[in-house]
Amino acid sequence: MQKLIGLLVFCGMLLWGGAACAQVPVLTGTWLGKLEQSGKPLFTNYRLRLELKQEGTRVTGLSYIHVADNSELYAKMKLEGRYDKGIFTFHELELLDSRQQADMGWCLKRGELTLRQVGEFRRLEGPWEGYMDDFPCLPGTMTLEKLNPQPKNATADPMIVPVRPVEAKGDFGIVQGRKITHRKEITVPTKTFKVFVWDGDKVDGDIISLQYNGQWLLQKYTISKTKKELVLEVVVGADNQLILYAENEGQYPPNTAAITFFDGTQERNLSLSSDKSTCGALKFVVGQ
Repeated sequence: MQKLIGLLVFCGMLLWGGAACAQVPVLTGTWLGKLEQSGKPLFTNYRLRLELKQEGTRVTGLSYIHVADNSELYAKMKLEGRYDKGIFTFHELELLDSRQQADMGWCLKRGELTLRQVGEFRRLEGPWEGYMDDFPCLPGTMTLEKLNPQPKNATADPMIVPVRPVEAKGDFGIVQGRKITHRKEITVPTKTFKVFVWDGDKVDGDIISLQYNGQWLLQKYTISKTKKELVLEVVVGADNQLILYAENEGQYPPNTAAITFFDGTQERNLSLSSDKSTCGALKFVVGQ
């Protein structure tokens, strides 16, 4: 596995024919992942999000953390750090907002994370330690990922290898007289999870219904840029298919919806399409 060093560089052509190279800060953007704590803390697993801005080697930003099984227990911190030769060293400066139980608190963390390229993702991972009210916290590890933008020229960065869920075609059932002809299988980290439904392209009046395990979750719903939150559960023995039923085809057929979900490491976006004669589906399975 090759380590990324320094800053990725992309080159273009100036109007008069010369070459121009622009340094792209690799850490700037949103990183999603998990934090684990060793020993016997009150909670061992947390969801983590970093909003980072890199200028040269200096990095500033915010960190958001919440208990993996309870998003009502959360904290927001201000952080700063330094990125140099594939290593991101950071420390959290202050607690900006939080909610916790009476018997818990939030650690201000510091760590040294290594940047690696894993398929189409950039990954930050490494150990962390921290303190709360001048007392040390039990240390642990954190892993975060950020989706790379795909280059227009496939040879621009040979380290980036697109990885997408394989869409199968066939006969996956019938809903209200329409065959389910195409389906993507999606792995989620827990039995119960959230998905968000929205219009990821032009808002053109698409009206949809969504069915999951025989139950209508949405009926004749007009999708928009506002994300609609749904809670799903993978049930043993059920088909666990989220089926998109097109009530119309909008201005730009076919009827297409964006589905956002958390895959255990970061937020992912997929598209699901249907027309007036067939349906598309996502099948969810629990995995690592």
